[in-house]
Amino acid sequence: MKHIIEDDYLNKNNILVSVEKMPNTETRYRLKIDENTLYSITKSGDNISWQNSHYHKYCNELYLVQKGRVLIVIQDEKEISKKILEEGQMIEIKPNVPHNIYMFENTETCVLKYGDVKQNDWYPDENLDNICKEIDIQNI
Repeated sequence: MKHIIEDDYLNKNNILVSVEKMPNTETRYRLKIDENTLYSITKSGDNISWQNSHYHKYCNELYLVQKGRVLIVIQDEKEISKKILEEGQMIEIKPNVPHNIYMFENTETCVLKYGDVKQNDWYPDENLDNICKEIDIQNI
């Protein structure tokens, strides 16, 4: 049986459901079900490019490649690592670890933010953005 949940119920229980077209044309679907859990699905767009390098001070993130593949770049204690994740593979990102994702064509990722999830816990990392722009994606 299918139930339709009314907006009043979602608002009253602080549940957030949103769809956003990102600047790099990816589409992001978000579901926030309580104060400590945020789930999103991101589908690659028409203009394939890097996301924005960032880190979170408080929450953990678990990235799962549902379809396609991604290149993830992580800066951990001044060391830069690059890893291709294929369909079905996942990676956990701890707090204060700058990272960035390049989603190849026809890719879909699922991201679970968990732990100490706080509003506005997203901090840009321009240094890692500059490093990512220098990566030759065609030779990965």
